[in-house]
Formats: sequence, structure tokens, C-alpha cells
Amino acid sequence: MALLRLIVTTMYKIIVGGTVIFLFNIVIGSIFEFRLALNVISALFVGFLGLPGLLLFVYLKIFY
Repeated sequence: MALLRLIVTTMYKIIVGGTVIFLFNIVIGSIFEFRLALNVISALFVGFLGLPGLLLFVYLKIFY
């Protein structure tokens, strides 16, 4: 039962993180021509860390 809960929670966070990155790309990307890569790892990262994870990806894209 705990394994199923872990899998469902992880899938939920991937979907939420992917949605956040997708909306970020639509809103910010169309205004500033700045887009983030949308893949499973980045979606999982943003899903687990939330706004700090998204800001970290923005920082890394700008400076590296």
C-alpha cells in the first residue's frame, strides 16, 4: 500500500510540475521569448520543490 501511495504521489507531482512549466512557457515565454525545457526530470523537480525549483531552473538557464 505504501508503494502505491508513493507512485501516485510521484505521478501527481510530475503532472503538477509539468503543468507549471507549461504555463510558465506560455505566459513568460510569449512575453520575453524565454522558455524552459519540459521533460519528466524537470517536471518532477518543479513538482517536488515548487516555486523555488522553478526559480532555480530559470536561474540556471540564464547564467549557465
